[in-house]
Amino acid sequence: AANLFYRRDGRILGDNSDAPGFLAGLALIQVDWKSLSREAVVLGAGGSARAVVYALVTSGWSITLLTRRIEQAQVLANSFRDFLPVDRIQTKTLDEHVLRTLRADLVVNTTPVGMYPDVCCSPWPAQIPLPTSAIIYDLIYNPRNTVLLDQAYAQELPVIGGIHMLVEQAAISFERWTGLEAPRQAMLDAVQASTE
Repeated sequence: AANLFYRRDGRILGDNSDAPGFLAGLALIQVDWKSLSREAVVLGAGGSARAVVYALVTSGWSITLLTRRIEQAQVLANSFRDFLPVDRIQTKTLDEHVLRTLRADLVVNTTPVGMYPDVCCSPWPAQIPLPTSAIIYDLIYNPRNTVLLDQAYAQELPVIGGIHMLVEQAAISFERWTGLEAPRQAMLDAVQASTE
């Protein structure tokens, strides 16, 4: 999927800023990545899940893709069959038994659950603890602090909010369109000021 179009040498090219935007947010967490098993749980199977799965698998991660309807997860996993090692992608139903038995270094919410205006919801049931020691990455940026992130804070887990991915996507677009280096900190400050 292309979400970024720009001109180069008289041609119009398409690109996608989701995967590199996601990875830039992930890089903000100061951890020894080599010490991790690189097992990730991805909640959802929409467009942003596609970018996250692609980014993680091409970076050496194994994925457990969770959806309410297993067919959605299977369709997404199968769509990578021709260009990714799909043996690194498992699909499971997002239910209480599965959530209680998961082990992961990273949990990524790619669903809209918890996004404005339904800010009192979480894709992870309140009665089930998040995986111990996992990094929790919620792609939602409005609100900046979601119920899922509050659940992670309560367990003292490291978190990443969607605002960092949003800013990086904008920075990538700015650089493709202008050929100039994006003022990332100024962009982040502006977004944070507008969402307080």
